Amino acid sequence: MSARTRLDGAGGVPGTRVDSGAAAPGTRADTSSAAAPGTRADHGDDAPTALDGFVHLRLPPKLDRRYSLIRELGRGGEASVWLAERRSSGGRVAMKVFHVPPRYVFELASAEHRRHFRPEHTVAIYERGTEHGIAYEVMEYCPLGTLHDLNISRNRPFSTEFLTDVVREISSALNSMHPVVHGDLKPSNVLVRSEKPLDLVLSDFGLTVDLGSRTHRTNHGRGSVAYLPPGGLGRVRASGDWWALGMTVLELLLGRNVFQHEDGTWMDDDTITENLAVRPVPL
Repeated sequence: MSARTRLDGAGGVPGTRVDSGAAAPGTRADTSSAAAPGTRADHGDDAPTALDGFVHLRLPPKLDRRYSLIRELGRGGEASVWLAERRSSGGRVAMKVFHVPPRYVFELASAEHRRHFRPEHTVAIYERGTEHGIAYEVMEYCPLGTLHDLNISRNRPFSTEFLTDVVREISSALNSMHPVVHGDLKPSNVLVRSEKPLDLVLSDFGLTVDLGSRTHRTNHGRGSVAYLPPGGLGRVRASGDWWALGMTVLELLLGRNVFQHEDGTWMDDDTITENLAVRPVPL
């Protein structure tokens, strides 16, 4: 089947998202949802074609016989994510369709994957595959969306208790993955399974690496610069995830990222990198 939708058209729609949207500027009463600055190239001959702000996606025949697409949930440099429905049962899932072939740290059914990607801390992945040159991943669908969605939907500050629970949930997830490093932690990559009690799971492992006994690794991909530590561009360290957790909590506390302007637009990557190198994080 085919679906036709406007690029970046998932604003306000809850669900699994990939680099979609960013925290509101200024006070929480403001409603700007400017997207975080792009950091990865969008390319690939097998990608769905985009013309005049629209994207047309046709699932490969075998996949189309099992799933029907409902709407696009989000879009990033490496993939788009769609709300899909199983034709056999009507159950809803999130389907990630990659624009470039993904590289995985561990095979989905491997003991290493089960050890480092525990279901209580990371989004459930039901299947992966490639058909007619299109790589895809079928995942758990979280209707409440992401921490970013939760942040921009509120008109009042989060309570200290809530922020404490966020730290507890994400730190438990990071510890459970060790020595695997997420590499791109930010509010839009943290899914909300439930709000009361708070149940958060990590998603989007496109930059994840296994450090093993190493202290760091060079990574030719790049995460979102606004959440990277000073000197973190191109280098993956376990400490980088913890820095990103701090930036995430600070964003929830302030209502917007510290590298966003009051109108919701973002500083460019070079300016953010320079700021991180020579001065403290602005509060």
